[in-house]
Amino acid sequence: MTRGKKKRNEEVSSMSNRRCRRRTEKPRHLYLVLDDWSWGYSIRKIDLSDDPRLQLIAEGLAPGRNICTSRYRLPPPFFRFQAQRSEPKYIAGAFESKILAMQSLIGPKFWEGVHVYDVRNQSFMFAGQRWPVMLKPIYIPVGDWLFVLTAGSFIRLKQPSFNKCGLPYELPKPTFQTDHVISYAIHPNERTIFVSIGGSVDSATFCFDMAQDEWAQHGQWQLPFIGRGYFDPELDAWVGLSSVVGTFGHLCSCDLAPCPYEVPFHMGATHKCPDLKISKEKLFSEVAAERHIGVTLVYMGGGSRFCLLECIRLQADLADEPTVGLVDEVNEDSVNVVNEDSVSVVNEDSSISVVNPHSVTLVNEKYGMHFLKLTTFSLKYDKIGNLTTGNSRCVRYYSLPQKVTKPMLEHPVAFWM
Repeated sequence: MTRGKKKRNEEVSSMSNRRCRRRTEKPRHLYLVLDDWSWGYSIRKIDLSDDPRLQLIAEGLAPGRNICTSRYRLPPPFFRFQAQRSEPKYIAGAFESKILAMQSLIGPKFWEGVHVYDVRNQSFMFAGQRWPVMLKPIYIPVGDWLFVLTAGSFIRLKQPSFNKCGLPYELPKPTFQTDHVISYAIHPNERTIFVSIGGSVDSATFCFDMAQDEWAQHGQWQLPFIGRGYFDPELDAWVGLSSVVGTFGHLCSCDLAPCPYEVPFHMGATHKCPDLKISKEKLFSEVAAERHIGVTLVYMGGGSRFCLLECIRLQADLADEPTVGLVDEVNEDSVNVVNEDSVSVVNEDSSISVVNPHSVTLVNEKYGMHFLKLTTFSLKYDKIGNLTTGNSRCVRYYSLPQKVTKPMLEHPVAFWM
């Protein structure tokens, strides 16, 4: 067989395998966790699949506009679990399809058990592991492991089971304090974890080699994210919420940093922050009546798809003004709203309604209420290499239950599974 034919057969085989995987992969959804239950938390499944009515509104009835703004009903809870409320930092998503509640029962020195809900199998398990109490943990899921950075320790957890003998594996402690962690990212080789510190201490980035179980300082620079940076293979870069001064509300893409075992240590230690790009669009709300509370970025996979969950509060004093509120177009980066007079595909029985830009009916009887502004979009580089969402943004508003606590609004919890 000639070399050209062999290469072509390999490409065809690879394409066929990808098609098979797409056919066998189960559809994913956004799972939103809220502490709106008196005894603990509820989990809601939000379907973010394309809605043909939204496509019609965005492309046919609102030419030239790249954002469609609509109001949805929040789905009812399909599962609840009892745990101490107001603790978003103790809820983790890991092992492909499992949501773990680490704050279920607290003993003197150990967690006496962990709530585990598998969204794929729709099954619940109370795992019996005696895991150590973790203060202000940072969860880093990598494949079949869950790494946890916490005050004074760094541990690796196996997938939970009914086996009560399963204990965490203590890893070498980092030389930095968890309180100083600003951002982190996982190398696509799934062998190296990058962690940056900053704030009240000098900026620095460290990396942990999972194969050697050892830490190394990578240099006096900082990953340009707030929280987690996700690797996007189509952009061949890490993507996250920008921490660069003056870019609040924008996204940032950053080239991959070399791993310590790929370059001599002295080169890695002096390496500066990789090249980065800031998104052209500001994704946080700039509508006058909307007050930003908290935000979470979720990576949705293929097509460089992301979901931004922003909790906002509507200000009654501003919403009372007829020309201000959800219904205004503040500037080119703010939310563009479709005129309901031009929409005939939506009715009152539908789960979606379009806001009239000449009224404030959406805010009616909801002054001061909290809303979840959910923005889905795809990222790409334009012709001159700028990072942009193009015409892909779609915005949905959900009113949030009154019982949701402030910490959960400041740190929305959601997973794409």
